Amino acid sequence: MKLEMTADEIENEYKQAEDKKTALEELAVKNLCTKRDIADVLVTEKGYDRKKLCYLYRELTKRKAIQSEQPASEQKDEISTAVGTIKKRVAELKAQKKQINEELSRLQNLVSGIFS
Repeated sequence: MKLEMTADEIENEYKQAEDKKTALEELAVKNLCTKRDIADVLVTEKGYDRKKLCYLYRELTKRKAIQSEQPASEQKDEISTAVGTIKKRVAELKAQKKQINEELSRLQNLVSGIFS
């Protein structure tokens, strides 16, 4: 797999990270790959301990699962609010489009009047 960063760059950024757990995730995002791919680079090319990296990976996954355990009612409220916001924005954009089309039509009539 071709990554955006070299193994040396990955290792340097991993070493400098204060939180090693989130460093795997951040490196995966930067390289458009999985956390496991980053761990594989560190193990195979840089000699890191696979057990330690797997432990960090599991801890990160557990942390994300705990954070996402939001009550269903809160999730529904957030979704409902987001849908309402999107509908409002769509209505605003439609109104803007109507104004632009009216202005365009007015300008076209003006131009056609000048050249006739």
